[in-house]
Amino acid sequence: MPQSLRFCSLATYAAARAYLQTRDITRVPAIITGVVESHVERELRAKLQTDGDTLSLREDLGLDSLCMMEIVLIFDDVLQVTISNDELSRLRTLGDVQRCFQNKVRSAGGPLDASGLGGNVREFVDSSRVIGALSATQTSA
Repeated sequence: MPQSLRFCSLATYAAARAYLQTRDITRVPAIITGVVESHVERELRAKLQTDGDTLSLREDLGLDSLCMMEIVLIFDDVLQVTISNDELSRLRTLGDVQRCFQNKVRSAGGPLDASGLGGNVREFVDSSRVIGALSATQTSA
């Protein structure tokens, strides 16, 4: 799982880890928003702080069908639920995505495999610090 969340924030990773350990469905919105945010251009990310439910995936967030496929694959990996191509084609807003995957998680049942998380948290945190330091260096140059 750390590979699929490599471009997400540490908060998103922590929410995913907590979800896999506890199956606490209240973590799912943070995971969904964090994964979507990692695919949105930086200048558009501020829109996610507003009423995200009504944000259009394509027009407001600039997500094309390829981005949505990548996002769905990450949700499949992290939340261990899948959606059909038909369901994917009906997702128009961030609220649609939230509702779709929350419903899938609720109906999935059964324990999830969290074996991929354990010792990788420190590695993920260390990688995030290196990436942050590199970004700061490139910005100041």
